[in-house]
Amino acid sequence: NTSGNVLGKNLEVSSAIVYANTSGNVVGENLEAAPPIEGKYECHVYDLDGKNDYHYVTIEKTPNHSMYKWTNRAGALWSLKWQFATETFEVQPDCCYHDDGHVRMGVELALHGVV
Repeated sequence: NTSGNVLGKNLEVSSAIVYANTSGNVVGENLEAAPPIEGKYECHVYDLDGKNDYHYVTIEKTPNHSMYKWTNRAGALWSLKWQFATETFEVQPDCCYHDDGHVRMGVELALHGVV
């Protein structure tokens, strides 16, 4: 994966587009649990040109807490499932980019566990 680190507060997706966390979430001590990535994110890659509603994202746990839901302002949404073995989130087939190879999402942590 390539990284476009913006002040160490990024969410990295398989396409190497980086979203800065605007929520300031902190990761807990339990390494078997998924990082608490719930929050609002904004992609800054397109700040100068081409930014649209796909670049503003909210990630929430599903009601049964078994997965996360990625939703953007454009209304697109898909599911993310934590994979402890690879320490990544598996992008589920309900993602409109899944067939294009976007099947994993990694999380980059800054100091003190900030996502």
